Amino acid sequence: MTSLAAKLSRQERRVLTLAAEGYTRSEIAMEMGRAVSTVNAHFEHAYSRLGAVNLPNAIALMLTPMGESTHSRS
Repeated sequence: MTSLAAKLSRQERRVLTLAAEGYTRSEIAMEMGRAVSTVNAHFEHAYSRLGAVNLPNAIALMLTPMGESTHSRS
């Protein structure tokens, strides 16, 4: 099964992966050799493509196989 990560550009996947590993946006910018504003744009584009409302939601969506819910089942 394919994950929603397929909707993301390589840079968008990278910023979300680094954030999931605990990097700050400033550290991500330094790691990628980009300006913080560019990193912020990658986050915003990733949120939009995934339909995410915040960083934890975007990371969960990126890692969830398509067709599965990120909501808990009762």
